[in-house]
Amino acid sequence: MFNLKRIIILVVLLTVTMGLFAASKTKDNNDMVISPNPMKDYTEIICSFDNLAYASLVITDLKGVVLKTIFTGQLEKGKHAFTWDGTDYRNIRLQEGAYVVELSYGTRFTSLKKFVILK
Repeated sequence: MFNLKRIIILVVLLTVTMGLFAASKTKDNNDMVISPNPMKDYTEIICSFDNLAYASLVITDLKGVVLKTIFTGQLEKGKHAFTWDGTDYRNIRLQEGAYVVELSYGTRFTSLKKFVILK
């Protein structure tokens, strides 16, 4: 005999699993690479996007305080490269230490990458 409670649980689990599988197949292939890392004089931030959208690329400290905005605006589908010299919004060189590059793209995607500045 079938147990109704077990059948309902099985149907719910299958539905959730299929939804997660479908979401993973439609996930954006947006990515970001920082090179060199650690950096001394400069670093290049390379990002790739699946479609046209508004993007924001900022440097923050480990607490999330924005130190410099590298780019804000529309970016087309494809690969984009930004060079940064290790300075803050006043064009003063940041101290040696760990920082974060934050890439926001559209309304669904944010990527955080930690990097290090060496003297």
